[in-house]
Amino acid sequence: MDFLPTRTRICLDFDGVLSEYKGHKGVHHHGPPIPGTKKFLQDLKKANIEIVVLTTKDARGSIMEWFKKNKLPLPDAITDHKVPASAYVDDRAVYFDGNFTHLTKKLRTFRVHWKKNKPFENLGKKKKKWRPTAGNEFPAPLSASTF
Repeated sequence: MDFLPTRTRICLDFDGVLSEYKGHKGVHHHGPPIPGTKKFLQDLKKANIEIVVLTTKDARGSIMEWFKKNKLPLPDAITDHKVPASAYVDDRAVYFDGNFTHLTKKLRTFRVHWKKNKPFENLGKKKKKWRPTAGNEFPAPLSASTF
């Protein structure tokens, strides 16, 4: 794969975008294709768009086998690092419009489609001051004899 694309390139995350994902279950565990995956990949191929699959797993060989097993159009490349592309599709992505205030608001409500929690919901909110109460006082300092 050439580092600089010679045609329009899209970079697609594997887990959670192409393959169903409900949390890590092993490097070579791949869920079934998300409904619509085959048609989407066919449309990209028809439009002559280069398809690069991005994964953090060290499983490029088994991912290529997953494509073949599921009779899906094959990607042009599978990589574990970000490469230049016209667009990146990721279940954990948040669109940045150049405004950090907007980004903070988006992050507060962000969650991946397969999880319920919102990991950034407290971002930018004022924290309550910590005050010692019974049971949460600072512990006694450690001394050299403690080790």
